[in-house]
Amino acid sequence: MWWTIKKIKLMKEAGCFYLSFGFESNSEHVLEAINKKATPEHNKKACELCAKYNIYINSAFLFGIPGERAQDLQDTIDFVRAYNVHFTGVNIMMPLPGSAFYYDFVKQGIIRPSIDEWYTISSLSTTNKIYNDVLPKEQYDEYITKFYRTIKYRSKYFNLTANWRKRLKYCWSKSTVSNHG
Repeated sequence: MWWTIKKIKLMKEAGCFYLSFGFESNSEHVLEAINKKATPEHNKKACELCAKYNIYINSAFLFGIPGERAQDLQDTIDFVRAYNVHFTGVNIMMPLPGSAFYYDFVKQGIIRPSIDEWYTISSLSTTNKIYNDVLPKEQYDEYITKFYRTIKYRSKYFNLTANWRKRLKYCWSKSTVSNHG
């Protein structure tokens, strides 16, 4: 992994207070399916190091991976709850042209290689199709709601404290400028 205790410590000393990670999921099964080199243990260790050095964490998560199970979604929700990912959200997997899923789906006849199809599966379209044969869309909707309920109150608290810090920093810099200017 790119992050080590030494690197995180140096980043904090240099003024870093916020890091973005590409966690995507906290399920070993899903991480393997998307060919991610990180493991749930790597995700946890990154969060623990950031907490140790008081660095806020951002990461988006990916739902809708083919073969994804309910337990995979729950593992990710439990991770977000336990490790205090400050800024987060859910994206639905889309088999965009050039991705491994796209080529697999074309071979399987699930999608066809056309401009109309590209529009339908792009972020410009609002179809939110789930390309998973294990869970129905309704169950995904339930897990997405559960995910956002998990972070709802933390986000409100964090936004309040972040705004307070910004105001404090502004007042401090304003008084420093007026005292030395």
